[in-house]
Parts: sequence; structure tokens; C-alpha cells
Amino acid sequence: KMQEAQKANDTVVMNKLNKEFSKYQEEFLTTNTKYIEDNKSSFISLLLIPTLFNNPKFDLKAINKQYDALDSSLKETAVGKKVKKQLDDANKAQTSKKK
Repeated sequence: KMQEAQKANDTVVMNKLNKEFSKYQEEFLTTNTKYIEDNKSSFISLLLIPTLFNNPKFDLKAINKQYDALDSSLKETAVGKKVKKQLDDANKAQTSKKK
């Protein structure tokens, strides 16, 4: 539908679809955040941390806090180290933006 609306330059349909998508995206992120907060020892929580970056207005401080709250055994896994690197890179990028 979005492609058809773009081809037809139908901004009414595009705006409606974008609004609908935003609603689902927000629900997805809220559900993931709650799962992470409620399941700090779950490997799935670790896998969900990177999905929090999918929000255009993501809160890096909150994502760091959620990662830090995870069980330390999760952080020692290969995935845990990869997520930590992603967070470190995002923190560096945000710090360089502020300068």
C-alpha cells in the first residue's frame, strides 16, 4: 500500500500508514522494554536490547541502564559483548555529537 501511495503521491494514505506504523512500533518497543525490565536473567532480554535502537527517539541513557541491569553472566557471552560494543559505539558517537 505504501509503495502504491508513493507512486500516486497520495500523501493522505502515506500519512495514515505512517501513523499506523508508528503506533505498532511504539507498542513493540514498549513490550520489549517491559520484558527486559522484568527478565534481567533472560538471554532473550539481551537479544532485545539492540531492538531499542529502532526507535528514532531512542534514549541511550535508558538503554545503557537496561544493559547494565542484566545478569552479569549474560554480559559475558559473545552476544553480550557484541551488544556492549554496540552501546559503546553509540555512546562515543553521541559524545562526539555534543562537542
